[in-house]
Amino acid sequence: MLKRHRANLLMLLAALFVRTAHAFFDPPYLTPASPVAGEIVSFNIRAGICDAFGGMQGFPQISRTGNAILYVDYGAHYEDGDELCIFPTWNYVTPIGSFEPGNYTFTLQMAYYDSFGVPSYLNMGTVTFTVAAAPSAATPLPINEPASLWALVISLLGAAALAFQFRRSSR
Repeated sequence: MLKRHRANLLMLLAALFVRTAHAFFDPPYLTPASPVAGEIVSFNIRAGICDAFGGMQGFPQISRTGNAILYVDYGAHYEDGDELCIFPTWNYVTPIGSFEPGNYTFTLQMAYYDSFGVPSYLNMGTVTFTVAAAPSAATPLPINEPASLWALVISLLGAAALAFQFRRSSR
């Protein structure tokens, strides 16, 4: 009887201190946070334990319909507690391209085979983002134009005349 209580106590302590593996994908996010036209946009996602991206012929698949971008990559997905939950925690960063100014929707999915060998898709998140117009180049002042030079000469002559008049009146 005492041995059974010790065994139960040991199992309770093991349950309290042993952490189980959990599959996870954090929500994807884009960098830079505020892209401008022509700048490369990348998606970032943190995952691990029971989930991982892996290379397969034909992946990733990127499609765009209007301003909606669908990115599908191949990976592995196991259920919590599976003996194949051996992946380290990792950060996945990959460029998706540069875009014209506008509002966009980016959807990230992972294609995988479930435990029965059936092709499946895991929706990992959707992010909306806005691409701003690239800053325009500064317009040079037409200082070397003849009209600008005449305006400068007249301004200087006017300032000199006012200075002489002020000097005469202060005597």
